[in-house]
Amino acid sequence: MSLATGYSMVKSFRRCQKQFELKYIIGLQRKRPAAPLIRGTILHEMLHARATPKLKAGAVLAKYEAKFGELFREERDEYGEDFLGDLKRVYDGYLREYGDDSDIKYEASEEKVEIDIGQIIVANKKHSLIYQGHLDKRLITLEDERRWLMDHKTHKNIPDEQQRLNDYQILMYLWAWNLGNPKKKADGIIWDYLRTKPPTIPEPLVRGGLSQAKNCDTDVFTYLKEINRLKLDQKDYREYLAMLEKRQRGRFYQRIKLPSPSKGMTKIVVDDFIETSTQMHRTRHFCHNLTRDCSWCEFYRRCNAEVRGLDYKFIEKTEYEPSDRVAEFAEED
Repeated sequence: MSLATGYSMVKSFRRCQKQFELKYIIGLQRKRPAAPLIRGTILHEMLHARATPKLKAGAVLAKYEAKFGELFREERDEYGEDFLGDLKRVYDGYLREYGDDSDIKYEASEEKVEIDIGQIIVANKKHSLIYQGHLDKRLITLEDERRWLMDHKTHKNIPDEQQRLNDYQILMYLWAWNLGNPKKKADGIIWDYLRTKPPTIPEPLVRGGLSQAKNCDTDVFTYLKEINRLKLDQKDYREYLAMLEKRQRGRFYQRIKLPSPSKGMTKIVVDDFIETSTQMHRTRHFCHNLTRDCSWCEFYRRCNAEVRGLDYKFIEKTEYEPSDRVAEFAEED
């Protein structure tokens, strides 16, 4: 008999066993999806469509407009004034940043990986532990014919180096891929960051012209678009545009390459992963991990009601539904 494991499952179990149970054992999701979850999911699907000739990014937006359009418009406080429009601006900015990616060749997009990573004992029986994951992209850089695994990461703000190196998801993907594909090994990994907050549209001044506030969180394209819309003279904003050009580098999009980590580092991460996976499958009572972070969890209302002795089954019935998401699919971090 085989037992499945994956990085998102392990991460959830480490964070809170009750969250893991609700998400992966019972299989629940909110009827009203949390903004970070749906943002990450939509952008991932649009990027998958970009690498898949038969798919169109516009069709992805249309699908979510049909499914959640009214909700996005009604819940502006949670989703933003123009939720899907903002995501299109983020995606269009990504296309401007990387053009047609003529220096790389996509081998696969949203590719499922399943690898037998060893035997574990559960209930006095041996089981095969099967690692499951989804590779955002498998690609080859044409300049040196090296193969890389790419992971799209969506964040409100792009992480710094310390935060990035504490994220071992793509390291696990690399290890699992190379274990199962010894003749097509990847040479390293690429973090492909997209900032989910689009550039701010600058405000026109009462006395005329366009704001040149130093703290305006925008980019050159967005600022120029407003200059043209207001029929202003671009020459009057030359210095400000030069400042934006310099400041925006890496502010909204970044691609960070990392060659294969050392064997020592990989062994520690993999050993810890397998140990947690074993605990995950042996556990029969899933404990609540009550911290101040609970309010961020999608199961907060259901879990809080259970702890307080309230009718959590009613909340579960009215606010949640069976999950239709892929366990390893990404959300905004």
